[in-house]
Amino acid sequence: MIRKRVKVKCVDGSPMDTHGVLEAKIEIHNSSVVHGFQLVNKQVDIPCDGILGNDFLQHANTKFCYESRTATLNGEECEMVNETENFGAREPNKLKIGQIKLPPRTGSIVRVPVKLGSALVGMTNRCEIQEGVIMAATLTKVTNGYAMTSILNTNDAKVYMQEPLVELDEIDPTCDRSCSTEFESQDREIKIVTQLRLEHLNTEERKLLVQTCSDYRDIFYLVKD
Repeated sequence: MIRKRVKVKCVDGSPMDTHGVLEAKIEIHNSSVVHGFQLVNKQVDIPCDGILGNDFLQHANTKFCYESRTATLNGEECEMVNETENFGAREPNKLKIGQIKLPPRTGSIVRVPVKLGSALVGMTNRCEIQEGVIMAATLTKVTNGYAMTSILNTNDAKVYMQEPLVELDEIDPTCDRSCSTEFESQDREIKIVTQLRLEHLNTEERKLLVQTCSDYRDIFYLVKD
């Protein structure tokens, strides 16, 4: 993957940074076209593997014929398929406006709305939003009414949930080394919890294990310790 990140604008007008460029080979019939795709967060839910833009169409010398419903890519004729025909067998998009999707046993960086009148730069409060879903204490800033934070899903299934409305606690701009140590400790906690095997435990046992590992996170060994 090439670390060439760009800032894009979402449909709601808010900015988002991509993770970089991944070069993929697009197979046609008798030929292929190598093209670079910008990788985005899993929170961006699209009903396909990727989106081909004008840059790809120009690179493949694409020509469309709407009368015959064909597209010529790289000199090869392909039939254009209706979206409902193409994606009809796929799982329907369950994500609704104002919702976020959290993959199982994963920590995700997500955008959440910020309460009006909150500090523009500050800390989110660590809390359990719902069963098995924990929002980390994160130093963040408000952009267009939203802030970035980390949410951990300890469940064994994906979770669809309403965007939590957060309030940032203002911090002292002359924060010393102790603040930095606190942030590192919170990041360590997330890394430890995501490596736990919880599928064989009931709800009470799972909560107790996660809390115990969080309380004693400094005794665990992690890579780069």
